[in-house]
Amino acid sequence: MKKFNILIIEKNALLALKRKKSIEKMGFYVLDYATNSLRAKEILENNNVHLILMDINLGEE
Repeated sequence: MKKFNILIIEKNALLALKRKKSIEKMGFYVLDYATNSLRAKEILENNNVHLILMDINLGEE
């Protein structure tokens, strides 16, 4: 099976970590998580991300 890089974007770091662990338990690889749009942009610029799971209400910046 091909490895897909998953990025989680969630303003709540604890919730992001819980989601990361849940996804990894299902056998998927979570590349990283970001708690704000600046960090998400940095990750996207430096990695090949296949799937983004995102909180659409970041309410920041």
